[in-house]
Amino acid sequence: MTVTHPAAIPAEDGQVPRVRSVSFIVFALRFTEPGGVTIPGNPDQRAHLLLDTDPQGRPQLPGTSLAGALREMTREERGEDAANMLFGRLLPAGSGGTEVDAQASQLWVLGSRPAAASTGQLRASTKISRRRGAAQEQTLRTEEVLPAGSQFEVFLRWDDAPAGAVREFAEQLTAWRPLIGRGVSRGRGRCAVEAVRHGTLHLDQPQDLLRWLTASGPDLARDVAAETVETAAGAGDTDPLLRVSMSITGPWRTGSGEEPQDQVIPMFRVAGVPVLPGTGLKGLFRSRAEYILRSVGMTPAPCQDQRCGTCWTCEVFGSGGGQDVASVSVGVRSAIRIADAAIGDPVEVRRTHIAIDRFTGGVLPGALYTMEALEAGTFTVEVEPLARLAPDKVSEIRAVLRLVLEDLQD
Repeated sequence: MTVTHPAAIPAEDGQVPRVRSVSFIVFALRFTEPGGVTIPGNPDQRAHLLLDTDPQGRPQLPGTSLAGALREMTREERGEDAANMLFGRLLPAGSGGTEVDAQASQLWVLGSRPAAASTGQLRASTKISRRRGAAQEQTLRTEEVLPAGSQFEVFLRWDDAPAGAVREFAEQLTAWRPLIGRGVSRGRGRCAVEAVRHGTLHLDQPQDLLRWLTASGPDLARDVAAETVETAAGAGDTDPLLRVSMSITGPWRTGSGEEPQDQVIPMFRVAGVPVLPGTGLKGLFRSRAEYILRSVGMTPAPCQDQRCGTCWTCEVFGSGGGQDVASVSVGVRSAIRIADAAIGDPVEVRRTHIAIDRFTGGVLPGALYTMEALEAGTFTVEVEPLARLAPDKVSEIRAVLRLVLEDLQD
């Protein structure tokens, strides 16, 4: 495979192209929601999905994940050609002989480092049976996530960048609010960029060349990237498709999957505040949308296994794939995201229950249990787009979500 670098400066007399300047961009990426990049666990580990870690065992954001997110940012802001120029592309077959040529990325994503020691938290969830409305057997899954506020330092390098291009890209980063990792459609992975800095070494200047030859690694990048770029307040905020306030008018709880504490089964909380997880909200909205669209005779009828990939709910809420023989993908990401909703003004109670013996009809010995619950509270449901949607599709999604809300209200 032939690899060409568009930024390389042609050398004279057929010599190897020379690099005349090296620029670094360093910035902080802070999770504003729980998130992280995960890898599969195994039965001997504490979770089905574990955070990806570096050789020192610290959580990391792999360069591949960051490069993909940066490429998407560039494509949305500047177009496909700019994304190809900065992050590389495959050239047409035959342009370099019998093999496919590749154009290398101009921007090197050197990786990330956690800004402080971060410990992953365990989140448990389960699939709900469409027939019984209760938890489906053997579907409990546990994943490890980083808490909101976790921060990483990210390092980029750009050789022989055009004049002003490094600062322009650094300014673009200040408004970037990427979604990194798994579960972005259910309230995971939203990040904010902070403390963007950049700088350039000119290797034809003796002092810069000396720094380049005598220093390396993150320390060199931090030392060179001394010019700060101001971050605009509220940059990168996304207009939601839907934002609606809702009230709890009866007993309510979402379990945490944790072991009982002092013989009390806890609710799901984040930093001590009861939270309605995005997984539950998204599942509820999808289920009611399926029911409504089937009731009005929509064709094709919404599937119930979330895997057909062709019905309206699979297009909007995502598909696990595997059923559509004509599909070239194993699945489709959701077009919308629904984040966790914190409960405001919660009225907390403890409810004590006991199981009933199915044979005698009396109390089952040793089955007394107590659980946390809420009698009242308020929360806000916010639905955001995950992709650029056509105006007609936006109106269509909003109309169906309105019908779902009216159905819930009824």
